Amino acid sequence: MKSLRAPASRDKAARAACPLASLLATVLITGCNTLSAPDAGAPSSSRDAFQALGFAQSGDAWILALEEPLAFDVDSDRLGTAESEAVGKVAKGLLALGVTEVRVEGHTDNKGGKAYNADLSKRRAAWVAEQMIKAGFPASGIEQRGLADAFPIAPNSTPDGRAKNRRVTITIVPPHGS
Repeated sequence: MKSLRAPASRDKAARAACPLASLLATVLITGCNTLSAPDAGAPSSSRDAFQALGFAQSGDAWILALEEPLAFDVDSDRLGTAESEAVGKVAKGLLALGVTEVRVEGHTDNKGGKAYNADLSKRRAAWVAEQMIKAGFPASGIEQRGLADAFPIAPNSTPDGRAKNRRVTITIVPPHGS
């Protein structure tokens, strides 16, 4: 199993870190003290703060939607140093906004067996959660899910589509009891 990106992918990794660096700067500039993700009826300033971080609203949750998603190589459950640092910056940015509960979901393409993909998607989610915890995010606030190939964002019929589906998403969820 590959544990790091191939050297040809390093440029992509560096580009992935850049939007996150500006995203963190936005977090620090806004100084928002929101304790949970705003709902559709929340003041626009709260919604704007989450949107500025790169999150898009989906129902009652906010999903991280970066230009360069946390995408994995085939059979890999690890990303490179740049992505690890980027995940840490997102975690710190969320904490700066008062967010302490997220859902981390691992995904795969449709290649490989169901059991293998279920396990691989769980390991991808666990890797991202581990990076967030290293950055200070509370482990008790991270729900991890492995969704295998159940929710593709692109067709699995092409190499590019499969690459987009090998990803992890971070979703801000309402605090327990809300």
